[in-house]
Amino acid sequence: MKSTLLKVWVVIGGYIAAFGAAWIGLDIYEGLTQVMRSQSSGGMVAEGDSIMFFFLFGAMALIPTGLALYFTRSSLKFWSFLSKAAVLFALTGPLMDMLNVGMKAFGLLGLPMRMPWAFLSFFGIVRIFAAPVMAGTFFLAVLIAPDRSSRKALLIAMSIEAALFAWTVMMYVFFQRFF
Repeated sequence: MKSTLLKVWVVIGGYIAAFGAAWIGLDIYEGLTQVMRSQSSGGMVAEGDSIMFFFLFGAMALIPTGLALYFTRSSLKFWSFLSKAAVLFALTGPLMDMLNVGMKAFGLLGLPMRMPWAFLSFFGIVRIFAAPVMAGTFFLAVLIAPDRSSRKALLIAMSIEAALFAWTVMMYVFFQRFF
């Protein structure tokens, strides 16, 4: 019991440290881009800062996440559930990308009652931007997974996330749009 509680606190402390590191990283980024910030729209700067913060936090949170996964390595039921949930979650990325493409193709974001569509589009974009961090998380889980079937499913989830990220980068580089 004491050992389990210590492990829980180590993981919680890791997430708190990841939050602090992301905050410090964002402060450094803001300091380095001060001149550019004075010439930009405040809303765009704030959105960029929030994306940067969540990316930094997600990258730093891989460490306590890896510890948590390592600590749960003995529970095959947990890993079976996690691997299946990871594949289902990974499939939401391409689904949200297709929904955004469909909404754009049918002009749903230009309708007078566009709020539900804009809300869905926003979540789609957030989900797509999470792909690199999720690919890293699933890769970490592949390395830690205790059994072959869990590793296979997590590898599939990681591949879906990596492909989604590659597709998004390609769409932006060649067509200057995300969907």
